[in-house]
Amino acid sequence: MFCFSYNDKYDIINAKEGVYMLPMIVIILFAIIFLGLMFILNKGKNNIKHYLLIAVIGGIISAFACLFVEQFSGFLLDTFFSEFYYYKNGYLYFETYLSMFLYSFIDCLILTGLVEEGVKYLTVFSLTEKNQHRLYTYLECVIPIILIGVVFAVIEDYLYIFEYETSGWIRASIFFGGHNAWSMLFGYFYYRYRVRTEVNNLYYQAKKKGIKLRYKMLNKRKPIYIGMLIVVLMHGIYNFISYHFLAINVLKGILNVGLFVVLLIYTISSRKKNAKEDALKYFVKMYPEYTEEQLKEMEIV
Repeated sequence: MFCFSYNDKYDIINAKEGVYMLPMIVIILFAIIFLGLMFILNKGKNNIKHYLLIAVIGGIISAFACLFVEQFSGFLLDTFFSEFYYYKNGYLYFETYLSMFLYSFIDCLILTGLVEEGVKYLTVFSLTEKNQHRLYTYLECVIPIILIGVVFAVIEDYLYIFEYETSGWIRASIFFGGHNAWSMLFGYFYYRYRVRTEVNNLYYQAKKKGIKLRYKMLNKRKPIYIGMLIVVLMHGIYNFISYHFLAINVLKGILNVGLFVVLLIYTISSRKKNAKEDALKYFVKMYPEYTEEQLKEMEIV
């Protein structure tokens, strides 16, 4: 007999008494400060209304879309595994280790990791892809993804703290990393996608000017696929460990904060990188017989 997950009554305190209010306040204040920092660093290059639209519509839609999909898919998963587990004293018991492993693997990697990350970034693309040619700097590419990640995390933490009555401080530690860190990480790959798009634009212009190209145009969406795979795996593995090793929650919190800090430093230090400039450097590297000045004279740049 194998026990899975934690006791439903583990660390439960009546949220109505306000004992969970402080960590939620910390989460909201941090979200405001974090987003404020991003806007200040970006120096208002894009309309604030556009960002608010992404934050409100993107964050709320993605959060509740995930909630709906996860509830429905979770019901299907529970129904499928109903013959292999039972509840006793708030614990979930499985008949075999294999059934427990498969249940948690599907729940963590597919129903949580893939669904949440997939819905978040489908929302990003639907709100930004039409005008993605206007995103040039690293920070401009990352901010829309960060916006949705932060709003998503705030809504998710609220539901966990006040609806499911889990530990507020554990959720706060997850907030500092979790969706925010994964958003910045995926933002890196989204920027690489923008660079590859600009490289292909240079190839197209060069071809029109009669330059013989030795190299094929790049698969511009390759960074998107790689980035999605990485964040889904990170999210899924993180949840899988949470399900089976509750004792390391403190360590996970430390790792969350550490990952967030590292990615935040990288995001700030790289904020002025420009997709057009990086694309030009790549093109000149592939075709060293041309200089940037020559390409400008030929009106390729």
